[in-house]
Amino acid sequence: MELIRQNPNVQSTPTPPIVQTHNLTKQFGNVWAVKSLDITVYEGDIYGLLGPNGAGKTTTIAMLLGLVYPAQGSVYIAGHSLKTQRQEALKMVGAMIETPAFYPYLSGRDNLYILGSLRKRISAARLDEVLALVGMDAHQYKRFSAYSLGMKQRLAIGLALLHDPKLLILDEPTNGLDPHGTVEIRRLILELAKQGHTIILCSHLLHEVEQVCNRLAILNHGELVTEGSIEKINNENNLEKTFLKLTE
Repeated sequence: MELIRQNPNVQSTPTPPIVQTHNLTKQFGNVWAVKSLDITVYEGDIYGLLGPNGAGKTTTIAMLLGLVYPAQGSVYIAGHSLKTQRQEALKMVGAMIETPAFYPYLSGRDNLYILGSLRKRISAARLDEVLALVGMDAHQYKRFSAYSLGMKQRLAIGLALLHDPKLLILDEPTNGLDPHGTVEIRRLILELAKQGHTIILCSHLLHEVEQVCNRLAILNHGELVTEGSIEKINNENNLEKTFLKLTE
């Protein structure tokens, strides 16, 4: 699992894989949700996971997080097998899957402290650092119920970041946001990547993916259609047109 390959994001620095799947497969009844999936995410990537509804994106993410067990195949996170080294693998990961269930009458700061401490005790200094990073320091003492949707999304990303994961998995982080909120989340994703986080971004918004991702995987009917740099896949400079052609 020590494959070294050039990261398209930083051409001068070889980087190891953070995520590798091999023959990853999951079947529900007679339906193949994911079939023989091999993907590789390198350190420093903003990796777009794309596909139409029912393509297998959610099931793939669930298997990466250990929430669903594959019928066959394997997942390695930072070289650790999710099957045999589950604790070591998952401590590398933070995830935002939709919007977590925060306590509506508690402040954003108190929510982060309580929910984050379910995993490991969080220091006041780390709370300050994360709240500033996601742009919520000025709103940390407001009740969660008074937050806009964009603020709720940023707090959810903050929760995923509390334990300083190497890998951050974001599922539809701009879903339902207005243009201002979408721009805020886009800027945050790019800033997190600059700070050394590897990001898997699952989104239906191809324009957003095109602006932030350096590598992509496109799934269809549970199978990998293509994987590679965005320049290689999007050779017509129109990701929507490319996506439709590959998934029709």
